[in-house]
Amino acid sequence: MLTGQPAEVQKFCNRFGVAFYPDEGQLIHSLHTLVIDRHGRLVANLEGNEFTAEELGDLVENVMKSGAANPAGL
Repeated sequence: MLTGQPAEVQKFCNRFGVAFYPDEGQLIHSLHTLVIDRHGRLVANLEGNEFTAEELGDLVENVMKSGAANPAGL
């Protein structure tokens, strides 16, 4: 869950290409899971929740092993 001041949340969302909608004092956003490597680079932006914990774990493991910026082609 991402929380904070609306301006900071907007800035973060813009950085990672995640939709952000301030609506009547609430923060409404799309469902994304971001995987960020140890260098702070976005390596995967998974929209929705149609992946298993095992698939996510495999992706993270591959990122950790390879050090590549985009090992899954995402």
